[in-house]
Amino acid sequence: VVVSNLTFEGEHLADSQASVSTGIYYVGSSGRVEDCRITGFRGNTLGSQLANGLRVVNPTTVGTNVVSIQILRNTFADNVVSISLIGDDRKSNDPSFDPSLLRTTFVVSDNTITGNGPDATGLQDGIDIYAGATGEVSRNTISDHAYMGGDPAPYAFGILADDVFDFGNNELVPLKPIRFDGNVL
Repeated sequence: VVVSNLTFEGEHLADSQASVSTGIYYVGSSGRVEDCRITGFRGNTLGSQLANGLRVVNPTTVGTNVVSIQILRNTFADNVVSISLIGDDRKSNDPSFDPSLLRTTFVVSDNTITGNGPDATGLQDGIDIYAGATGEVSRNTISDHAYMGGDPAPYAFGILADDVFDFGNNELVPLKPIRFDGNVL
């Protein structure tokens, strides 16, 4: 699936959604997103509701092989999470969840990813990478992701590479190799 030269505007409507608001959602599918503008995927405040500009996930339960995604020359701004890259995905106590499997490969290159600057209302991430995903993050400009609140603190990351995506079961699984090259943070 190729998505090219389109604008996706979330209009800060994540608070009105019953589940996670997402601009482009690849589930068990390979593809390419190029030359697009993806903005406004959040609620009225950053911390009010989780939302993703672009989300890629390949759970074993969908029965697909490894998927491959290319994210090239896009502009992301004003999102809670601009890009989320996930291998397998745990859904409510699913026993088939295996974060050690390679499920998703990616290339994220030549994008501009802008956060909302210092903010006290909640998390904001440029790129999230979770277990079961591997690839390259190169030549991106990633800026203005900062949390300025109190404890307990949400967080803000330009790039977050986390060892598991299992909704709190604290199961640690090493990340697959990820190459970072020529990014400006």
